Amino acid sequence: MASNLSQQVNIVLRPSDTLFGLASIFNVSVNEILAANPGIVDANVVFVGQIVTIPTAPPVGPNPGFNPAQHLVRSGDTLFFIAQQYGLTLDLLIAGNPQIPNPNVIQVTQVINLPVTPPLPPDLPNTVPLYVTGGETLTSIAQRTGVTVADILAVNPQIEDPNLIRVGQIINIPTGEVEIPERALNIVVRPGDTLFQLAQVFGVTVEDILEVNPGITDPDEIQPGLIVSIHAEPPVGPDPGFAFAQHLVRSGESLFSIAQQYGISIDALIDVNPQIEDSSQVFVNQVINLPVTPPLPLGLIGAVQVYVSAGETLTSIARRFDVNLNDLIAANPQIEDHNFIFAGQIINVPVV
Repeated sequence: MASNLSQQVNIVLRPSDTLFGLASIFNVSVNEILAANPGIVDANVVFVGQIVTIPTAPPVGPNPGFNPAQHLVRSGDTLFFIAQQYGLTLDLLIAGNPQIPNPNVIQVTQVINLPVTPPLPPDLPNTVPLYVTGGETLTSIAQRTGVTVADILAVNPQIEDPNLIRVGQIINIPTGEVEIPERALNIVVRPGDTLFQLAQVFGVTVEDILEVNPGITDPDEIQPGLIVSIHAEPPVGPDPGFAFAQHLVRSGESLFSIAQQYGISIDALIDVNPQIEDSSQVFVNQVINLPVTPPLPLGLIGAVQVYVSAGETLTSIARRFDVNLNDLIAANPQIEDHNFIFAGQIINVPVV
């Protein structure tokens, strides 16, 4: 991906789209597009729903900000028609595009955001991302993209139920031999946590944790809300699958008390943990998924990621992590309104 977030868009391909056509619209070369999309092995072989990163700013209208999936407006498009194409509601599409002052007026070659259903898949070599639209199944996607359902499942560990995929979900499609990454958990730090304690729970060393979290510069200084990646299997209970943020159950906790800690609803917490058969029973050291509010930030070198709880603001987070508010804003171009962040949102915090 391009290093400058304001100079890239992630276009979902529609019928008859080609890389040559996109290159002409965005005034870049096909080779530049290929360089930004290493998963594409043949410039002439792309498919509907595939997400292609274009290393340039949008040609029409204000930059919609970083987003995992965007639509390029074609002649005759309206927001209502675009919503129909993707199986979305019009209200959801409008909510994802606050940069559009009048929803009844959009322009050809304007770029608009598409809402995304988390969790996103891990970024793997020799794969390309695909945006799921209404009525699709893994079987239909496999047939359309020329791979098998087993191939898709192998590179999408975040899919809990192969029979249930959702509109707005992004999945990996393999384009060559894929090396499956080591299992990673993304644990949200709570008050009192230390890396030493987390290492003991998961049977790894502090050095192992630091190796996969280069943004942590002082192992003795980790703040509540910080997301720490740990390459290990969950110590208790079934694997909750790939998730962007997870909670390690402590003594005396219940799903209700965990939901209260993060300012989320108990229903939202239950929805993202289908592996929990009895919602009244969780176990110490069990790992459970936390719901995430899209869009997710792009991972930045020299930054850590933080899970936002209820009542937090960019100002309070800047104070807690002792960073400059302007630096925090600059590290999160996906945030449209700097005065408005949500419980469940993940943001970048630059490391001082």
